[in-house]
Amino acid sequence: MVKRKNKTNPKFRSIHSSQTPSATSVFSRLFVLLLLVVSLTSCDDDGTVGSSFTTDESEVTATTVKIPSTEEVSAPTYSANEDFVSAGFYDDMLFGSQQVTALFQPSLNLENLDSVYNDQATAYLELDVDEIYGDVDASTEFSLYEITRRWRGNSWRPDSVAEMNTVSALGTGSYPGDEEDKLIVPVDPQWVEEYAEYFNNQTVEEYRENVFGFALVAEDAEKILTFNVDESRFVVNNNTGDEADDGYTDFRNVAYSLNADRTTDHDSEESSLNFNTFENFMKLDFEISEDFIDADNIARAELVIYKDTDLLDQTIESGHSRNSVDLLDFYLLDEQELDLAIADEPRFQSSYDEDEGAYRVNMTNFIREQLLADEAESRRFYVVAGGQYGKLLNTALFNHNSDDYSPRLLITSVDPD
Repeated sequence: MVKRKNKTNPKFRSIHSSQTPSATSVFSRLFVLLLLVVSLTSCDDDGTVGSSFTTDESEVTATTVKIPSTEEVSAPTYSANEDFVSAGFYDDMLFGSQQVTALFQPSLNLENLDSVYNDQATAYLELDVDEIYGDVDASTEFSLYEITRRWRGNSWRPDSVAEMNTVSALGTGSYPGDEEDKLIVPVDPQWVEEYAEYFNNQTVEEYRENVFGFALVAEDAEKILTFNVDESRFVVNNNTGDEADDGYTDFRNVAYSLNADRTTDHDSEESSLNFNTFENFMKLDFEISEDFIDADNIARAELVIYKDTDLLDQTIESGHSRNSVDLLDFYLLDEQELDLAIADEPRFQSSYDEDEGAYRVNMTNFIREQLLADEAESRRFYVVAGGQYGKLLNTALFNHNSDDYSPRLLITSVDPD
């Protein structure tokens, strides 16, 4: 970051007990003045700053600058090996029908399992349910199908389709079930027996070439479940009567595929739908300049994005829920970067303020830098529902067409005169 340099950098001599009171007094006054200057100018892009000190003669001015234009854009993205993975089917009045298939490939990890007994072992998927999207109380059945072609987690996208054998299921399970916050799906013993050969011999390369795991598919259009990958496992019971012989493995790869129809009866010119699958998200089209900001001596600058809570509340049935969008990711990108999956980290993140119904980003340092820069910033900010990838995070944000809740900059400036 480019920061304004101090014109002077005074160096003070150490104070000894032999100094006169007048010298000590001068030093104390200079020290207090330095603290006041630091308090006035300190500001962090990613946090809340403390109270500022201003003199009685200073005039504080608050200015609202609306973002003149927004645009709905899209970009490709990946959907494998995230912290979460989703499976299910749900028809949302606002966001359309969404069918999500989860893919799991158990690993050959020996850390929590010594061996798999070929002729008597049984196994099941134990998936930790983190959040429910849809009818919270409805019972939904899931089927497990064998994947018949190799797939790569590092290149898997939401629109990728897994080839699977749907003639007969490897197992079925219902949620809610006997275990709270768990989906349990037994796995066919023949598949377990084949898995045992590779596991016991640790033939990793042959396993990757011949065993591709399974896909979890919902049989009912009631809900979409999100699973915490770190808390989920492939459990093996060797049935020897000794629990020490049993254990579990993690997953070599997990991913999800999404088949969505976004056609609905609901539309709003003042709001834009926003998906963390990057199918649709918001571009903020504005250039930082002195004319646009129209303020000097900026003490604080915040970008505010409002959520259309009324639209969201009016398009969800009683007893149904959506995954909570607690964070927005703010990317600073060139337009051509949208042609590829976005690899950069967000420039900013903002938590949702439920009382205000908005997301706030402290952009003070960024705007100061842009006002001092030799050239105008050509990149633009792109706003995406974020924070927990592998979940389906959908929301509605007010755009520039809204008179009352359009995206805006809140500028606080101080006039020392």
